[in-house]
This record gives sequence, structure tokens and C-alpha cells, in this order.
Amino acid sequence: MKLEGERVNVIVIGECLKDIEMIKRTISEQEGIWPPEIFNNPFEGLHYMKENIVDVIFIEVGVKLIHEIILYKKIMEIYEGKHPIPKIVFYGDEDHVSCAVKAYETGAMDYMIRPLSEEKIEQLFHLSQKENLL
Repeated sequence: MKLEGERVNVIVIGECLKDIEMIKRTISEQEGIWPPEIFNNPFEGLHYMKENIVDVIFIEVGVKLIHEIILYKKIMEIYEGKHPIPKIVFYGDEDHVSCAVKAYETGAMDYMIRPLSEEKIEQLFHLSQKENLL
């Protein structure tokens, strides 16, 4: 949970420009949240996480170079023993239901099904803040 006045740091790891722009635009309009850092290369995102505190990570399912569940495990390795652990939000197509199930089993915060919308993203942050998850 963030202290009064602290901003939430968000990153997006994905390739679909339409989704990235939707997430970026919506998050940038939210009070108390830094504009997100964007990574098309998941390994650059992992490097960023090693040197920066990240509160929320959006991961596109099907991103090239690494399977999303392996990426999730690598993120957990980076944050092992550190608190708080970032909240993970996977997003992708409806036909990736098995990934959604695995995401929840590993502790992901949410799985957002395309098409993404400002309303879905705003709702995610409002509920998280209401439940003191951020």
C-alpha cells in the first residue's frame, strides 16, 4: 500500500500498440499514478525492475521472446524477499483462457480480456485503491 502522496509506478510489457496506447492513456489520466514505462522487449522490462520499484505490471499474453508465465516467475525472483511485490495484470485474447487460469494460480491480480477499455482499466485501479492493494 502506498503512503499518502506517493505515486504508483506502472510498467507495460507488450507488443500490441493499440493496447499499449489504451493502457498508457488511461493510466496517465489517473491521479496518483506515474505515466507508465513501456517495454516491447520483456528482458528490458526485467532489467528496469531490477533497478526501480514497480507497483503494477501489465503483461501481454503471447509476447515474443519469453512465455508470460516464465516472465511472471522471473519477476517474482527479482522481488523475492522484497515488499511489496508488484501486482501483475495479464491481458490478451479470450482464447488464452488457460493462461488466465495459470495467472490466477500464480497470484496475478487480474486477467483482462481484449478489447481493453478505459473503463476496465479505471475499474481495476479504483477497486485496487479501495481495497488498499495499491
